[in-house]
Amino acid sequence: MLTLLSTNDAAQKLGISVQGVHYRIKTNKLKSIQKDGKTFVYLDIEEEKAENFQNSNNHQLEIIKVKDEQIGFLKKAIRWMTFQHKNELQRMEQTHNKIIDVFKSEVELLQRAYNEMQTLYKTQQSVEYQKEETPQSNLSKTKVAETVIKNDGMMAIEEFLLFLRRKGKSNNQIKQILYDAIKSGDSRFKYNPIRKTISVMHDSFQDLI
Repeated sequence: MLTLLSTNDAAQKLGISVQGVHYRIKTNKLKSIQKDGKTFVYLDIEEEKAENFQNSNNHQLEIIKVKDEQIGFLKKAIRWMTFQHKNELQRMEQTHNKIIDVFKSEVELLQRAYNEMQTLYKTQQSVEYQKEETPQSNLSKTKVAETVIKNDGMMAIEEFLLFLRRKGKSNNQIKQILYDAIKSGDSRFKYNPIRKTISVMHDSFQDLI
């Protein structure tokens, strides 16, 4: 049923502005008449209500669709973040294990050096005690043996440790010198991780004293 309404009343019924009502009149979407210098339009209230209700339902469906898309996106983001978090935990665990292995290797190296220094210290005491009773011929043989070692380009680790001790180095200082040299890749020192032994090239070692 058509009802004749002013443009203001029509705007209120339709839920739009007065300019919107005039636009519908101009585009022939609403029929209008002029009366006493004012514009009135014919409006089917029930039809407009039904149309507004349908538009409202469509709007709600659009909102639901957008929300569903947002929820789907958030679920994907959560799965991706979970995957990244798991990978990061695995990477950190692998790095941690590598660091532990390095520390274990360094501790074993230092322990080996310490044990060799202890052996050298005991040997040195024994050698110094026997020096007074060593015949000249035995001293000559010892010098020959030392010459053979030097000619081979290698020196016993005991000889190296004894050399540093004679230069006034303490056990801890010697241990640190060995550790720093091997860690820095000093070509004069070779560490065998399998046999856990240290080989020393013959040198003046002036840089270490």
